[in-house]
Order: sequence, then C-alpha cells, then structure tokens
Amino acid sequence: MSIEKVEIFTQPEEHRPRSPSVEESAREKLEQLIEKHPIPPPEPNVADPQSVREATLNDIKQQMDRKNNGTSQPERDQDGFEIPRGKIPLDSQFSTEELKYILELCKEEGVLKGEVDLKVLEHGDLGDRVVIAESSSSDLV
Repeated sequence: MSIEKVEIFTQPEEHRPRSPSVEESAREKLEQLIEKHPIPPPEPNVADPQSVREATLNDIKQQMDRKNNGTSQPERDQDGFEIPRGKIPLDSQFSTEELKYILELCKEEGVLKGEVDLKVLEHGDLGDRVVIAESSSSDLV
C-alpha cells in the first residue's frame, strides 16, 4: 500500500503577523491565498451538451485573454514550481503552528478522508521542514 505524504517548509515564527492568535493569522493568510488563487468553476455536466459547449467556449476565451495579456505561462511559486489551476501553494506560506491549526480544522470538518499527522523533521532559521502523512504510517520520516 502506498503512503501519500507531503513535505513542505514552514515560515519562521518571527514572520507570523502580530495578530491576536494563530487561528486569526491562519485565517487571514488563507483568505489572501484564496483571493490570489481563485477556485475555478465546477466541471460541466457531460450529459448536458449545452453546458459542455459553454464551458469549452469559456476555456477558449480565457486562453485567448491570457495570450493577449502575455500571461500564457502557468503561474509559479517563488521556487519556480508550477501552481496547478485552482490550488493554493502551502510551502512557506504558514508557520508550523498555523499549519497544525489548519490540519486540526480539516480533521474536525471532515475534509480529510483518514487520520493525518504533521511531524517536524528539522528546525531551521528559515523555517521548519515538516511532513504531513497518514498517522498510521511509520513513513513520516
């Protein structure tokens, strides 16, 4: 069985805004990221030919607009990695405490399918190196 895991870097604690709480600063950062990387509209219903046609025309129009505006290149993060459409980058966006809070919130809301844990692999001046993986896994390291 393959264990899925994500390894990212977090911000140093001193880069966390001086807001009243970890919850508040995590919420503010998420709102800013969502505003910067909007969620795309849902996929069209394939059973409805009209909605497929409209979605295709919309995609073509967006591609033409990007070409005309010179933004035909995919969006990239500060490390040069492509940011998939509709996704927000997490690497170096949150402190370790903020990331723990977001993970707990996702667990409480049922967003995660299974038990997931966060483990700090390494502390550094530029932030912590953390891994997020299934909690039953000894493959956290």
